[in-house]
Amino acid sequence: MHEAVVERTLDAPPDEVWAALTEPDRLAAWFWPWQPRIAFVPTPGAAYSFEADHPTSGPLAVDGRVLAADRPGRLAFTWRWTDEPGPTTEVDIRLGDLGGDTQIVVRHRRVDLESTADDYRRAWTDLLDRLASYVER
Repeated sequence: MHEAVVERTLDAPPDEVWAALTEPDRLAAWFWPWQPRIAFVPTPGAAYSFEADHPTSGPLAVDGRVLAADRPGRLAFTWRWTDEPGPTTEVDIRLGDLGGDTQIVVRHRRVDLESTADDYRRAWTDLLDRLASYVER
């Protein structure tokens, strides 16, 4: 198995980053640029879903279950592309307090191919760019 790891320092406190990662309205403001519909409750065992209409490829959807939600330090959940017959993977997000800034580390685990891990690395880099723009404004 492979994993994609992406790290970044955000110019925002951990509580603000946590809110952007766990509150559906805030998630929808930055996660995907195609007006996503998000159902998410940061409670272990809770089901979640992210859906959007991509302008060129059509419907896009991810779902899974929350594995851990330890405010404001760790959020973990399973990840499954709803319309693709691939394996369920796991995302583990850690937030560290750097005295007002936040170190965020995303580990996307249980990925079957290195090429898929590379795709997830690029995707999470883009996502963290959008998250940074959202929380640092």
